[in-house]
Amino acid sequence: MYSFYRRTFMTVLFKKQANYPLTNQHNQTFEATCYHYINKQEQPDIAKALYEGTLFQAHDPHTNEVTSFTYPCLYEDSQKKFLVFFIPNDTVAFEDVSATMFEGGTNDYSDYTLRFTNYVTEFYEKINILDSQLLDTEVECVKLFTHTLLQEQNQLKENTHLFFHEESGKPFIMVLSPNNQARVDYNQDLVDIVHNRIENKLHLPKGQLFHINGKWAIDALDLA
Repeated sequence: MYSFYRRTFMTVLFKKQANYPLTNQHNQTFEATCYHYINKQEQPDIAKALYEGTLFQAHDPHTNEVTSFTYPCLYEDSQKKFLVFFIPNDTVAFEDVSATMFEGGTNDYSDYTLRFTNYVTEFYEKINILDSQLLDTEVECVKLFTHTLLQEQNQLKENTHLFFHEESGKPFIMVLSPNNQARVDYNQDLVDIVHNRIENKLHLPKGQLFHINGKWAIDALDLA
């Protein structure tokens, strides 16, 4: 994995793409292309690679194998007006991203939804939620309540994770464990409970960067 420094953060992201050396387990080096900035409307082929799960993969010519790797990335949908940052493994702290977000840039994102993610699955899920034009604040709270309900019904196993998904316009929650997967409804009763309890917290300001995840939901619902 290549080195990444805060002082070059936005410069790297807005390069759109660059080649970096990767080293395999045999200490052989090869180049991989990293797409640091993806605009859904301007780069449909790259966006498609993201949707298909191949964006964070590289072909190793020495072993003829496909290796997975991650790198900082920014996804923009200029029609639905949202940006999602992916900063793997806290390479750059949320506070630093927020403070230096658009240094040297000329675009106005004051009416955009801006989000920060740390994990590949979180990055994919966040794009999926915002593309569906749902409130990610609502979704995280519904996921939390769904997890609690499944736990009370003894339907959860260890290392179970819940992810929002949508198919044919219908939202649902995918429940994944090491040996099983299932889907449960995106429960409207839970949606109503969330809105009744914290309606004023669900609609966040545009143009400001937020990290909306399970921890945010716990804090917003005062469940800590």
